[in-house]
Amino acid sequence: MEIGDRIKSARKALKISQEALAEIVGLSQSAVGNWESGINAPRRETIKDLAMALNVTPEWLEFGGAINGRGSAFEPPPNANPVISAARPKSDDLRPIYSSVHTVDGEQILAPGEVVEWRAPPQRWDSVKGLYGFYVVGDSMEPRINPGEMVWIHPHRKPGLGQEAVFIRRSDTGHNTPIMVKVFIKATAAFWVVRQYNPPKEFQLRKDEWDCQLIVDIDLNR
Repeated sequence: MEIGDRIKSARKALKISQEALAEIVGLSQSAVGNWESGINAPRRETIKDLAMALNVTPEWLEFGGAINGRGSAFEPPPNANPVISAARPKSDDLRPIYSSVHTVDGEQILAPGEVVEWRAPPQRWDSVKGLYGFYVVGDSMEPRINPGEMVWIHPHRKPGLGQEAVFIRRSDTGHNTPIMVKVFIKATAAFWVVRQYNPPKEFQLRKDEWDCQLIVDIDLNR
């Protein structure tokens, strides 16, 4: 099975269209079609976005191995450095919670291949394919979202006015992905307009550099 076959298999398992997958990763439907047809393959920096959207590991998507690609059961090629992840439990009711860290320059980094635990999602979201969570670091969203609280992310839904969202840098390479948790204000042709609370500030993020996904729930740690 080639990478295009794995993309197609994972996409169909989630019951999403090529068009929907293309929107999630910020590319065209024809690009997804070309991958699945074997005409070409996604770039390395795109694989991590595809893996997150398809709820599989980047390693499985790129190299193959375990049939569903989730957890740490995959077979990387010689000299590859696999990401050590928490083993996927047998229950399909549990969703992955990813690790994140705070860098010295204040940016939050998400490691989409590193599953630190598996948890049951909020009941109203338990049917969402690809739902995932991560722990927030930094205080820019206090008092609405505090450091150490966990947010649940709907990977197929964009935020509405005034809703919190995670903004994910498109252009990063490797497993570590810069992200921002902010309030969505509006979208222009080229920019997302966002707000944070601490310190209060509004600014713009380029759409061609940042994708966004809706935060649907917050697990309070208070």
